Amino acid sequence: MKLNLIKIFIIVFFIANFKIISAQNLVPNGSFEKHFKCPSMTASLEDTVIYNWLWDWGSPDYFCSCATNYLIYGSYWVDVPLNYAGFQYARTGECYAGFALNGTNTLCEITENIKVELKQTLIIHKKYCFSAYLSLSDGSTYSIDGIDVYLSNDNSLIPYHINPCTFNISPQISQRGHGVIDDTLNWVKIKGEYISNGSENHLFIGKYSALSINGIKKNNFIPMNFPWWGLASVYYYIDDVALWPCDTTPPQCDAGKDKTICWGDSVLIGTHNYSDYYYQWKEGINSNFNNQYDSGAIWVSPKYTTTYVLETTDFRYEKSYDTVTVDLCNLKAKEYFVCLGDSLLLNNSIQDSLKHLWKSNVFLNSSSIQSPMCTPTTDVAYIHYIMNSSNTVIGQDTILVKVMDCSPARSDTTICLGDDIYLGNSNYTFTSYIWQPLNYLDNNLISNPLARPPKNITYYVIALDSNGVAHQDSVNINVKPCNLPPEIVVPNIFTPNADGINDIFKYKNEEFWQVQTQIFNRWGQLLFDGKNEERWDGTYQGKKVSEGVYFFHITAKAEGFEKLFEYHGSITVIYN
Repeated sequence: MKLNLIKIFIIVFFIANFKIISAQNLVPNGSFEKHFKCPSMTASLEDTVIYNWLWDWGSPDYFCSCATNYLIYGSYWVDVPLNYAGFQYARTGECYAGFALNGTNTLCEITENIKVELKQTLIIHKKYCFSAYLSLSDGSTYSIDGIDVYLSNDNSLIPYHINPCTFNISPQISQRGHGVIDDTLNWVKIKGEYISNGSENHLFIGKYSALSINGIKKNNFIPMNFPWWGLASVYYYIDDVALWPCDTTPPQCDAGKDKTICWGDSVLIGTHNYSDYYYQWKEGINSNFNNQYDSGAIWVSPKYTTTYVLETTDFRYEKSYDTVTVDLCNLKAKEYFVCLGDSLLLNNSIQDSLKHLWKSNVFLNSSSIQSPMCTPTTDVAYIHYIMNSSNTVIGQDTILVKVMDCSPARSDTTICLGDDIYLGNSNYTFTSYIWQPLNYLDNNLISNPLARPPKNITYYVIALDSNGVAHQDSVNINVKPCNLPPEIVVPNIFTPNADGINDIFKYKNEEFWQVQTQIFNRWGQLLFDGKNEERWDGTYQGKKVSEGVYFFHITAKAEGFEKLFEYHGSITVIYN
């Protein structure tokens, strides 16, 4: 009871002294994370799907990792990261918006805008800063600099001319003259400043006038083929929209001072509780962030000395980091390691007539025997008390049990088509391994083989430990068509002489492509017509062809992509 009162006092003291600031980003839901429901196939920025955001023209899209309905290329139509417009992770959280800003076509019906009502009306003569992040979609033929930001007390914008689509407004902030945004891999920041006239309470983002000669560029990459786009040739993802008083200094990330506690106690780490902030914590420098909190201050009860890392995303969506170490006082513990799912016998010693008590009593078959069996699922620390017949403690010991993932294979994962992936689990090493199937592996007899599968596949492994016990495991690799894989490379010499080397007309990187191969002689006669994995062996109607020059026509299409590649050339057949 005393401990609970102390903790309650700490909480009350913490709340009373905790610094809380009001919202500084005047754009509500600037990272597009808050929604009424997950988007489906035709989810646009509507007030029945997402909070705060709307549009005047077109039908801009809402993308989120929780998307449902209508699969395309192995993912949902408006999913994150893979969707009908391309591939991109959210810059913050799991969601973002997207809109078409036409390039060569000037009609209003294919120019989209987005808009939002600000949290408060801007103050007259006050300077405001704006920022947002854009990324060009993989399906765009062009890229532009004509991204405009307009602040107004109007709640909608109507063009005064339909073709070309122009508006009788003067955007206060624009990317024009600052370079086209043509990056499909990263998020590009646009920014600007504006001194308010004191009446603006709505923010609009779009393309509100014609482009200059230097304001549009034909992209030099091959766009993903999305025929349903119609005439739209420029499409941008947008995330992390912010507008704030320029004289506001955002508080930096602060995880607090390092602390020391005794085993079994809890401690509050972190100092932030700012609105418009996002917080993530992780244990250890090399681990991953996987939890998002409403507050930058959390209670922790580590079982051993631990360094916590805090990631803070402020109201401008800029990230900063800090660390705090919680040390355990006088913890002289014996450390033991056990594989997840296995059991460990604690205090394996000669039986005595004394009394024994173990705290905590989790994962134990008994907490009152000399040598209990421990089957932990997480790291755990035990204090072992030794008592005489009068229940007087005459000795104690501390034991720390750390749980390891001893699976031979890594966890299931998703990769992009054309990427490599290591299959093994580096946390634990066995004496021998056998991986199956052999397809796309560099070596199936090592602990961590490298795989480059062109399609979804499951690998199985049997690993022997030092005691000769076999451990079986598997890993599922899901392959998505994020980018076009490496093109096939066709050789120019072919030696079908049955020596086991170069006897089949094969191509480098062919495993990533659906291929049709046609071989012709110099008179144009078709000698071979093979599909998919069928390859020419240098024969025609069961007989070897003569040495000389032949001609090939190869068509190739990558899994998940519609674009067809064609290759023409000659191949020389040699037998010696």
